[in-house]
Amino acid sequence: MFTDSILENESIWIGGVDVATGPEREWVWFSTGEGITSFNWAPNEPNNEHGEEYFMSILWNGSSYSWHDNPSGYSRAFFCETSR
Repeated sequence: MFTDSILENESIWIGGVDVATGPEREWVWFSTGEGITSFNWAPNEPNNEHGEEYFMSILWNGSSYSWHDNPSGYSRAFFCETSR
């Protein structure tokens, strides 16, 4: 799998964003606005640390992955979905 060598221990944006304006989280896919219904959050995530984490990413540790919420302002690798 390409993630073993290229993306290990890198946070990768997967296109999920939190669009809620209150304390409840509402995660949608950025490209479509469709609600996300299945999650694989890491323990204690999403935590919206410092009230600034609105972007969903995955972290690959070499054998498994987990989802995290992250702040904006950081360059990250990303996955893109395309049609063939």
